[in-house]
Amino acid sequence: MIITEDEIRQEVLNSIAQNRVMLFMKGTPERPMCGFSMRVTQALRDVDADFAAMDILPDPRIRQVLSARSGWPTIPQLFVNGELVGGCDITLELHESGELAKIAVPTLILVGDRDQFCSVEEGAQAYRSLEKGELAVLPGTGHLITPLAVQVAIEFLERQLAQAA
Repeated sequence: MIITEDEIRQEVLNSIAQNRVMLFMKGTPERPMCGFSMRVTQALRDVDADFAAMDILPDPRIRQVLSARSGWPTIPQLFVNGELVGGCDITLELHESGELAKIAVPTLILVGDRDQFCSVEEGAQAYRSLEKGELAVLPGTGHLITPLAVQVAIEFLERQLAQAA
C-alpha cells in the first residue's frame, strides 16, 4: 500500500487535533528507540499523563511533515492542546519545575450532564472567575460554567462519595 505525503500530513494533523497530549517520538512508549524519546515518555508517565504517541521512524516523511507543521527540527516533539510544547530539554525542564503536570494532566470539571477536561491551570483560572461570582468559559470547550453548575457538581460528587462509603 502506497501512502502519499498528503495522507501522512493529514494523519499528523489529526493526531495533534484528536489527542490532548500527543508525543511524536522515535519508537513507541513501550519501546523507545532513542534516549530523548525514552526520557520524555518517562516524564509523561511520572505525572500520570494520558498521552498518545506516533513513531516517526517507519517513514522519513513523517518527520518532514511534522517539522514543517511545528517549525521544530528535532524529535521528540510534545504537543498539548494542539500546541507545540517542545522537545526533550523543554519537557524535562517543565517536569522538574512541576509545570508538566499542570499542562499535561487534565482535571475533571462537570458541566451539566457531560464530563469536560481541561488542564489544572485552566481549571484553576475558571474557578478563580467563579469565586468572584463571574461566569467562566471552560477552556477548550466553549461551554459556559456558572457558580451554580459548580455547586451542582460538588453536591453530585458528595452524593457519589456517600454512596460509595
